[in-house]
Amino acid sequence: MSDYRELRDALAAATPGPWSKGSDSHWGTEVRGPDNQTVAHCGGIADQARRNIEYLIAANPQTIRDLLSDLDAAHEEIARLRELTP
Repeated sequence: MSDYRELRDALAAATPGPWSKGSDSHWGTEVRGPDNQTVAHCGGIADQARRNIEYLIAANPQTIRDLLSDLDAAHEEIARLRELTP
């Protein structure tokens, strides 16, 4: 079973949220961090860049932190239930 160490390490190093959508330009779209700094830039086809940005904003550090916490709790519950099974 994975403890998702690489993801946890990347999360610890990532720019904290909240993240928001930056400006659109003909060069692409940006994700902005709490101090309005650029967190990510998606270039290319405008519609696809916007969809990628929406995904990145939805998969922000707090969301990933919450998912990992839920996963840890589920693993603990599974282990607890296995102990109850003869």
